[in-house]
Amino acid sequence: MNTTHRPRLRVRNINVSGIGDMSVKAMSRIRFADIGANFAGQFYVANYGGGDLRVIDAYLMFWAAKFPLPMERPYEGEEGNLMVSGVWLTPGRSDAVMFDVPLRSDDRHEEQMIDPAETAIYAMGWVEYIDKTEHIRRSAFCRRYDPAQWRFTLWDDAGLDYENEE
Repeated sequence: MNTTHRPRLRVRNINVSGIGDMSVKAMSRIRFADIGANFAGQFYVANYGGGDLRVIDAYLMFWAAKFPLPMERPYEGEEGNLMVSGVWLTPGRSDAVMFDVPLRSDDRHEEQMIDPAETAIYAMGWVEYIDKTEHIRRSAFCRRYDPAQWRFTLWDDAGLDYENEE
């Protein structure tokens, strides 16, 4: 198979619809959240490459930090924690992945309640997928919540350590 026609996966539209038992849709944005509270919602995996792919595993975590992200990704060594559909995605197609995972923080974080205007909240993880030749690849992603835009966005410091594809 020509490498220019291989599948490529991108994570898009990380949408938190609830935190704990509170609906985010009712308040239109993330305002405050307790460490350990579950973030529920969905994101999309999109195939923007030239070949078919099937998502086989995925991991997502929400991370609160007042300090820069560590050199080692906080989820290193973690096994997948999301149910994925396993459907084949042809080029240009996407599929939703549902999540319900807790907000975590580094050991240096002092407050229990997080204000996104003062503390960065990241959505990070990886998606593993397979192509028609049974080649397994993994794409890592990291988005930071932007309280001004009310959404998780790419930002300049994500770098290859947190945002990459194989």
